[in-house]
Amino acid sequence: MPGGVPVDQGVFLPTYLGDALDPDLGQTYTAQSGAYIRVGDVAFISIDIEVLSRGSLQPAEQVRLGNLPFIVTTDIASQAYSGFGEQMTAFSNQSLVGRFLPGTTVMELNRWSSAAGTTIMDVSSFGLNGHVQFSGAYFI
Repeated sequence: MPGGVPVDQGVFLPTYLGDALDPDLGQTYTAQSGAYIRVGDVAFISIDIEVLSRGSLQPAEQVRLGNLPFIVTTDIASQAYSGFGEQMTAFSNQSLVGRFLPGTTVMELNRWSSAAGTTIMDVSSFGLNGHVQFSGAYFI
């Protein structure tokens, strides 16, 4: 604990969610892992998730990743970025970004382009066997 700042690290299992934020709608995974380092009131995370089945999630629902290790306190200066993604649709000249939702343990996925700005990532765009890796930081 340098200078009295709490430091902690560990692992968690991220979940693939839709609008209802329900992890038990039949979603199954080929890969599902997360790791974190907490320094004071900031959590640094990395996520690797590959979805084998979307269960009963509907195509128009926004994709979210849940079960983050700590509750998000603010979305200011809290973002996540994907360095890897496959089996996604409609991603010409776009990046996959995450936005942490205050008061939850959830990150919503968005598409970003310099032309259109940020738009939601819906379930229909996250293909079967969709696979993403994220890293980011958020306030807890």
